Amino acid sequence: MFGVTLAIAAAAASAACGGSPHPTRSPTTAAARPPSAACEHDAHLLADDAVHILVHYGGETYPADVSFLSFRDTLAGFRSEGCPREALGRALARRMGQAERAKLLSHLPAAIARYVRDAVLAAGSTG
Repeated sequence: MFGVTLAIAAAAASAACGGSPHPTRSPTTAAARPPSAACEHDAHLLADDAVHILVHYGGETYPADVSFLSFRDTLAGFRSEGCPREALGRALARRMGQAERAKLLSHLPAAIARYVRDAVLAAGSTG
């Protein structure tokens, strides 16, 4: 009995600590906001994740994989919702300088890096 209780407690702690650095947006929350607000929200979350990727690839706290997986999953939702890539580009330009964005692109898989680079350019920022 003690082993089962311990396993349940460990699973709960893991779920509470090991997930995304921000809460997942529920479908009802997304439906309650106009698409542009949902897109801006996701773009902000993506910019947060991008910053966390750089911090964690620099050897701070936990591995960058958690931030990358959150970035990848949020980006998939952002794209499937038909959000304009310019929203992502603006959010990244607000949160990161050109050198930081270039470093971010170097850590991303090629297809994601192309989309992010195009988003920043579409927003009128450089690289």
